[in-house]
Amino acid sequence: QYQKSTDLLLKPTHIFQQLVRAIVREHRDQRTRFASAALAYLQQIADTYLTELLNAANHCAIFAHRETVMPKDINMVRTMRGERL
Repeated sequence: QYQKSTDLLLKPTHIFQQLVRAIVREHRDQRTRFASAALAYLQQIADTYLTELLNAANHCAIFAHRETVMPKDINMVRTMRGERL
């Protein structure tokens, strides 16, 4: 069902926007403002990143003869990509 749709997986956009604003408030000025298009783009990028990460982790699980993605699969993918854990 999700593979056939083009909808975002992170559905409630207002919750995602609140999360982004809270993170920015912790690290930047309290008065930072966002254009709605910028928040929509951030949400699309986050959705794409998570989809690709979980897809690659699924391949790792299949390679290990498992059907369930485990945290070690996600850590392996992130390590191979050169991301900090």
